[in-house]
This record gives sequence, C-alpha cells and structure tokens, in this order.
Amino acid sequence: TTLVDGSHTIRVRASDSTGHMGYSPIVLVIVDNTGPVITDFRVIYPFGKVTALAGETVTVVAQVLDDMAGLIDGTVELDSTSLDGQTHVMLDDGVAPDREAGARIYTAQLTITTRGNGAFAITITTTDRAGNVTTQTIDAWLRNTVTASGFCMIATATRAETTTGIGYRLAS
Repeated sequence: TTLVDGSHTIRVRASDSTGHMGYSPIVLVIVDNTGPVITDFRVIYPFGKVTALAGETVTVVAQVLDDMAGLIDGTVELDSTSLDGQTHVMLDDGVAPDREAGARIYTAQLTITTRGNGAFAITITTTDRAGNVTTQTIDAWLRNTVTASGFCMIATATRAETTTGIGYRLAS
C-alpha cells in the first residue's frame, strides 16, 4: 500500500456513461505496515549465574509492542530448540513466571537439555493483526563441560559474617 501508517478515510466516487454520479459512505481504515517491536529480549539465568547448565531452568523475557493493529493472541513464539529441543508460546498472563498480566512483557520458562558449551541462538517471532511479522535472535550461554584447566566452576561471591571478621566463600 502507498498509504502511511495511521487512520485514513476513504470515499469512492463512481459515474456511469450517462454522467450520473454516486458516492459511497465514508469508511475509516487503519493502515499498519509496521511489524511489532521487540525490546529487552533476554535470558534470566539461575540466581547469580551468567550461564546455565543442562538440567537448569532459565526464564526468557521480552517486551513486545504493537500500538497499531495489536498482537494476535498466542503469536509471541520462542524457538529454543537449540537449548531444549522445543518451541514455546510466550505469555503475558500474570501467571508465574510472568509477573504482570497485560504489561506487554512476554515470558517462557524452559529447562536446558543441551550439554554443549558456548552461545546458542534463540529466536522470538511475533505477528500483529495486520499480518506484519517481526523476528529477533539473541544468544543464550551454556557452560556444561570441563575447561582446559581441568575444572568448570561458575562462582559467585557471597558475604559471610565470621567471628574474626568478614570472609567470603565461593558458591558454585
């Protein structure tokens, strides 16, 4: 279409070969050539970690906006086959792990089954009511196997009060 996004009114004028003219009623149409916008697409790893292991659960979140036509229910889809061999419908329903229904922040929770190391692509695809499709891909990070140094530890420091002062211990 050559019309820009937004509301437009259309009225048709017709004439016959004898010169008679007629007009249609005015019709309001909304033009939407723009796909949904995906922002803040990220993986939330287990507490204190920046990667995940096979068997752990991660939450994937993304804000999806479409102010013109709106989204078709059930069309925010996460392809996480590289992590768990599945695709998931991401929800904005206020049921855990989603925090607030209608906030336009879509979530999916998945359990990692992949045993590799490194970056694994995951993709969100969403469609609005006008048929516009948007896709975005990010990497999720896994750390499953022993490193060249002979061990694999993902550690976070936690503060521990002791009788002799303040110490730190590493928790894997």
